This record gives sequence, C-alpha cells and structure tokens, in this order.
Amino acid sequence: MDIERILSQVPDEQVFLTVDEMDAHTLALPQRYPDVCSVYKAGESQKGHPIYVLKIGQGSRNAFVLGCPHPNEPIGAMMLEFLTELLCRDEALRRELDYTWYIVKTGDPDGVKLNEGWFGGPFTLYNYARHFYRPASNQQVEWTFPLDYKTLHFHTPLPETAAVMRVLEDIKPSFLYSLHNSAFGGAYWYISDRDETLVTELPLAAQHQDIPLSLGEPEMPCCKVYSNAVFEFPGTPLIYDYFEQMTGQDPAPMLNSGASSLDFASRQGPCFGLVCEMPYFLNPNAMNTGASDIIRRDAVLRSCEIIEELYRQMKPLVDVLCPLLPASDPYRLALEERMSAYAPNLLAQKNFALQSPEFEQPATHAQVFDNLYAMPFYHLLGVGMIASGAELAMTAHPERKAELTQVLEVAERMLREGCERLENSTEFEAVAIRRLVSVQLESGLRAALRIRQRLDEA
Repeated sequence: MDIERILSQVPDEQVFLTVDEMDAHTLALPQRYPDVCSVYKAGESQKGHPIYVLKIGQGSRNAFVLGCPHPNEPIGAMMLEFLTELLCRDEALRRELDYTWYIVKTGDPDGVKLNEGWFGGPFTLYNYARHFYRPASNQQVEWTFPLDYKTLHFHTPLPETAAVMRVLEDIKPSFLYSLHNSAFGGAYWYISDRDETLVTELPLAAQHQDIPLSLGEPEMPCCKVYSNAVFEFPGTPLIYDYFEQMTGQDPAPMLNSGASSLDFASRQGPCFGLVCEMPYFLNPNAMNTGASDIIRRDAVLRSCEIIEELYRQMKPLVDVLCPLLPASDPYRLALEERMSAYAPNLLAQKNFALQSPEFEQPATHAQVFDNLYAMPFYHLLGVGMIASGAELAMTAHPERKAELTQVLEVAERMLREGCERLENSTEFEAVAIRRLVSVQLESGLRAALRIRQRLDEA
C-alpha cells in the first residue's frame, strides 16, 4: 500500500462540511460509482434526520467506520469524505484491503448541526468554545449501546444508536474504526488488543504530519499503556471499575450510559477496534517529557482547584437557565449532567493521584500542560453551552429576557477571559484540516491492512 501516494491526494479543505453538504455528497457517490457503491438508510435521528450508510466494495470481510460518534468531532467525517471517494475509484486498494466497507459519516446529525457555528472558522479557542455542543452521556451515540455490568444497566439506545446496532448485527464486522477528536494537545490512539505492528506504526502517522503525540496525563487512567500515545481500549466495564475503586461509590449514576460501539460489535463476533483521537489545537508541550519544577500530584490537585472554581461560577448561571429550557433540551441535559458529574470525576482524579506512587515525582512539561491548561479548557466548554442555551431560552421566554441576557453576557465574558488566559500563558496552533485528516486516514488504512493480514494468517 503506497501510503505516501494516497496522502498526497488529500485535499486542503479550509472548513468543515455541514451535515447537509455531507448528505449531498453521500447520495451523489453511488450515482458516480454505481458498480462499486450503494447507499441505504439504516434509521433516523431523534429529530428524523436519515442515518445513511455507504456500502463500498465486495471484499471477503466487513469493515465498519463511524464518523461523528460525538457531534463535536467532524475531523473523522472529513476523512470519510476522502476515504469513500478513494475506495470507489481505487480498485487496487479495495483488492489489497479486501473488505466490504460500511461507512456512516455522521452518527449524530442532530448534534453535529448544533456545532456548525464553528465549522467555518475562525478556528480560535473562543469561537470553538462558544459554538461547542456535546451531549449528556445518555444522549451520546458512541456510549448508548445495551449493557449490563454490576449495577449499571442500560437498555434505552438512542434511535441513532439503534440504527448502528442494526448494521453491526447484520454485517458482524472484523474491523471497526470509530473516529474521535480531542480539542487541545496531541494525537493518541486506543486499540482493542495489543498488536506490536500497530503499536509501532500508529504514532508514525502523526509524525508524518508534524503533529505531536499526547504524552501528558492519559485521558483514561484505567487503560494500559501499550506505547507512547497508544492505549488499551476503554470499555465501559473498565471505566466502571476505575470509578468504583477511586471513589468508593456506585459509578452507575455518574456514568449514566451504556456500552460502546466496539463493545457491541464484539458481541457479534471477533472484531478489532481502533480509535484515533485528534486535536484541533496543538501545543508543543504535549510531548515534552522533560521534568518540570512541579510535583505531578500538586499539578493534579491544582487542576482540580481550577475546575472546581469554574463550576462554582457556572452554578448560578445554570440554576437560572435550565428551568427555562424544556426537560428534553440537549443543552439542559448536557449542563445538568456536567454539574452533577464533575465532583465525583474530580474525586477519582484526586484519589488516583494521592494513591499512586508515580505522582510523587516531578511532573513532565506534558503533564503540567494537561493538568493546568488542557483539562480546564475541556470544562470551560460547558460555559459555551450556557451561552447557547441562554439564546434559545430568550426566544421561548421573552418575559425573562433581561435575566437571560445577563446569563449570556456573564457566560461570554467567562469564556473570553478563560480563552485569553490560555492564549497568554501557553502556545497553541490551529491545525490544518488536511493534516488531521491525513493522520486518521493513515491510521485507519494501516490498521485495516494489518487486521486483514492477521485474519489471513489465522
């Protein structure tokens, strides 16, 4: 497989496509390649938007790729815009990989539409945060597959999740690629089992695009580290056990969700899973493993203090806003969960740091960056949802306009000040979409080829 030749064809897109634009491309592709490609509707979203599946090729095994498993993650959808075209026109590549491909570009079209305010740029911390939306856990397509584990019982998949379930039950994929994005830092991967070839090759995909690896605090401390920035896949049982151990509490109310797409696919038959997490904004300290002058435990505890103060400021705004939004409003559900879940999350972080001897050592610069800048930024994104919710509530409650205007103004001020603090205290770079797409593309192609080789050898 000539990766360099393939990557040279990735277009230099300047904006992320909207749901309607992606749908138009999806429906047009089978008309251009009728002998190779077809499209069908697997189901509909909660608001009635079609969940389209592209079927490409006639390989001996099935592969499933899910774009926008979370609606603030359009890098993968842009990668799939290119990959679907590539697979249709490149017969030699289809033969080499030997899969029948089933591809969903937008797993959560309703949620993606709520993020479209930042898709066209400018790609700044403030504009991203101001127009950001991420659902509550029980409204996330990626984490609402049926599950029974200890006290956690989840059997209410979303309509979007049910559509994906039907596809997975039907095709029983050998390879599943879920396309996720982080926001700030470097690149990292999750794989469902340790494969030494991929452990070596996946980080090269980031290196080829001059994108740093994420070598600071792991997103999921419960996952095994296979190599720099390559981790064990975080199934829900693993996450449950971590929170149970670190909080001494029943994690079910906090998790409030089900299994992942890979968890469900693996029940249908042997399936290798890959997740590639890509940042929109880079920081050179993301892979700086030199020692800082801060003890790692102190950095974690300071991070928790910053985040706790943020939620203290958010609470009066949420208390005014949420009762004025419908009970099913996506912003209300997301904000209420954030306000209820942050304390047990921080408790787990603190206890993990206090109980683990490695936190007694000096923090690396990458760990300092994650604790003092990246993690607070992820929580700051909730303030953007307060602002968006306030705008919606004003329309429904004109009699409360003055009060809601104050909520909006305070939220926007908090957001600007928080983003300015980041910009003034650390470097960042908005990454070209082509580079982000290229990393996810190379990662997926290398994994698909490697799994095909493993299956042939079995």
